[in-house]
Amino acid sequence: MYKIARRETTKRLAMLGGLALIGFAPSPFRLALAAQTNNVTFVDVATAAGIQFRHDNAATAEKYLIETMGGGCGWIDYDQDGLFDLYVVNSAATKAYKPGKPLRAALYRNNGDGTFTDVTERGGVGAEGLFGMGVAVGDYDNDGFPDLMVLGYDRCILYHNNGDGTFSDVSKKAGVENKGRWASSAAWFDYDNDSRLDLVVANYVDWTPETNHYCGDKGPGMRSYCHPDVYHGQAPTLYHNNGDGTFTDVSKSSGVGAKPGNGLGVVTFDYDNDGWQDIFIANDNMPNFLFQNNRDGTFTETAYLAGVAVSGDGHSEAGMGVDAADIDRNLLSRLRQ
Repeated sequence: MYKIARRETTKRLAMLGGLALIGFAPSPFRLALAAQTNNVTFVDVATAAGIQFRHDNAATAEKYLIETMGGGCGWIDYDQDGLFDLYVVNSAATKAYKPGKPLRAALYRNNGDGTFTDVTERGGVGAEGLFGMGVAVGDYDNDGFPDLMVLGYDRCILYHNNGDGTFSDVSKKAGVENKGRWASSAAWFDYDNDSRLDLVVANYVDWTPETNHYCGDKGPGMRSYCHPDVYHGQAPTLYHNNGDGTFTDVSKSSGVGAKPGNGLGVVTFDYDNDGWQDIFIANDNMPNFLFQNNRDGTFTETAYLAGVAVSGDGHSEAGMGVDAADIDRNLLSRLRQ
């Protein structure tokens, strides 16, 4: 856990990782026990709540590297009724894996009574054919309705919230497809303080089905998944919001895309308390990135100088995700990787 000065915590609705829908246990005994031990007890209420989603990792004997990644999920009040709805990401068919029925992501509407209704079809947000990795929620056009950026292998999908319970795929028009890259996670943030949400995407490695190297012992059933170091890392992507529904890729000109990484987690926060959002990217088995905002549209990578590039003993860690928060309200952010 790293400690970095900052001014305020940016709220985020994007999350990476598997779905675990949980609720408080109502038992008086458990509540009393929690009070005595200062612990909180949870119970899994996904089935009772109507969440029937199951993630399919598309596993095969070919050991595609993308099979090792779980889908992400995010809370979004898409209909602005004051209740958080749920979006969960799924994988897709591959050259080696053909599921019995088409795979899709799912949007569950919060009914306000502890249950959810699957509204994926009506919403038009199934992301069919996308091998999804994660999702980031943000109102990029400032119309009052949050939109969905679904991250995936080889491309991404931006769903614009139409404000009537439906979404439109505007990925190509907006210019944020991130084509040819393996996007693992993303964060909406306003890096130039123009009141419009920009987008940073953490990309992983340059694996493809055609470069799916054989790893492990030779023999039937002995093949294993390759280490990510077998492949080359991919640089992060930074998109600037033009304010007209489109984005410009400023990865190179900003310095964020200057060098490759094995990005699996990203968080934005003002670590130096100067009023401008900075970027931290958790890399897998290589030094992390901390991009300091230069307040002129460019960033400087300062992870080593800030002491967050590697572990305390100087070794790279397998960064999978990251978050930042001022947990003790002392204007110092705790950076948890």
